[in-house]
Amino acid sequence: MCACSLTFLIDSGLGVMKMTKEQNVPGERDICFFGTVTASISHEIKNVLTTINETAGLLDDFAFQAQRAESELDPSRARDAAAAIARNVRRADGIVRNLNRFAHSTDRSRAVIELGDLLNLFSNLAARLAANRGARLQVTNELGDLKVLTAPFSLLHLLWRSLEFVLVDMGAAGQIQLRVSATAGENSVGQQMELIWENSTKEAMGSVADFPGEIERGLLERLPGLCQLRQEKDRIVLLLG
Repeated sequence: MCACSLTFLIDSGLGVMKMTKEQNVPGERDICFFGTVTASISHEIKNVLTTINETAGLLDDFAFQAQRAESELDPSRARDAAAAIARNVRRADGIVRNLNRFAHSTDRSRAVIELGDLLNLFSNLAARLAANRGARLQVTNELGDLKVLTAPFSLLHLLWRSLEFVLVDMGAAGQIQLRVSATAGENSVGQQMELIWENSTKEAMGSVADFPGEIERGLLERLPGLCQLRQEKDRIVLLLG
């Protein structure tokens, strides 16, 4: 998200005080990204609710049949149905937690975060996007619980657009790996993220679009430090300064 500064002038009787507060201002592409992710999450929640509703209906059938003395209520079948409901409640709870974490990624334009937590969140958010294209996303984090200063929402947005490029423009299928490792420069140590694919239908046809584009370059500028994003033969490389 873009950042701007809001300035307030307050007459305190002792003169005029100027108060400045940084505020995130979403761009059109940010809102589209936010809407895309929340729509995907809502579909997941709906699927879970459908399963819970069907299982609850099965329990009701058991009770109705037992009430009419058509059959005895099988305790094991009732327990299995109750266990299925409990599993799906836990699944729904995890989905809502991801939604909550994603929503809070917009709290501040820049923040110190645990990189591993953000990667796990991205993996959970993007799993459905990959599955709909016949792919599986695997995250390999070689850095552990590393704390970094970054722009959480913009980094998630950039990773999402990179994955969309791999899936749609490159036509990648099968397993896609997001590998994170350390990279050393002359005066500092940074982080390197690589989206690596094995099979690409469009690469062989020579119909690969330019990447990164204007939107990706704009997102890159929001990240602190000297960051780079480039496309290689079988991967996209993101360097965080």
